[in-house]
Amino acid sequence: MDNLQTSTEDNLLPKKSCRTGRSSADDKRLVEQLNRRILQLCRARRITVTELARLSGVHPSTLKSILYGRSLNPGIVTIWHICCGLQISLDEFFKKRYFPG
Repeated sequence: MDNLQTSTEDNLLPKKSCRTGRSSADDKRLVEQLNRRILQLCRARRITVTELARLSGVHPSTLKSILYGRSLNPGIVTIWHICCGLQISLDEFFKKRYFPG
């Protein structure tokens, strides 16, 4: 079978992210958790999303894409920049109680 063709078996498999093996439902759930966590941290610090964008060096449209669910695959570097702007570690950001299994 040539590389451009897909077998019937391939079409029967559930759609999964190529890089992570997660389903799109898992990706959406993760984005929702990221959204809640970012907003919770902004509220706790009494800053706006625009202020977080300035503090973190993340473009406001990138941050809003994450928050509005338009970005289904925010990169760890972007999350790291957000953490730097909030002056927290990645470990603190991804605490188990905010990101349950």
